[in-house]
Amino acid sequence: MTADGKIEIMIASSVYGYEDQLNQICGLFEQMGYHPVNSHYKTMPTDPTKSNLDNCIEAVNNCDVLFGILRPLYGSGVIGDTSITHEEMKRAIELKKPRWFVAHRDIRVARVLLKQYRFF
Repeated sequence: MTADGKIEIMIASSVYGYEDQLNQICGLFEQMGYHPVNSHYKTMPTDPTKSNLDNCIEAVNNCDVLFGILRPLYGSGVIGDTSITHEEMKRAIELKKPRWFVAHRDIRVARVLLKQYRFF
C-alpha cells in the first residue's frame, strides 16, 4: 500500500500499440482509488542499473495485486521464449498475489481453432 493507504495494482500488459488503452485502464483504476503501477503510465519505479525485466519483476514483488491483460501480441520485451508480461504474471502466481486476468477475444478464438493440433 502507498503511504496514503491506496492499494497498489500492477497492470501487466503489452505496451506498444496499446498505449491509449493503458492510459484509460490506469486512469480508471486511479479514479476508483487505487494506485496503478505501470511502466507506460510512468508510475512504476525503475532503477537505471537494472534491466527492464528486473524492474518489472521488482514492481510485481512490491505491488499488492496484479491485473494482467492477455493480448494477441505476445508482450513487449520478448526475452528468449518468453515476454516480460509473461514473467510478471508467473511471478505474481509464484508469490500468490491476488490477481485478475482478462483476455482479448482473439486469444479464445485462436485456442479453439488450434486445439485440434495440440498433442497431449
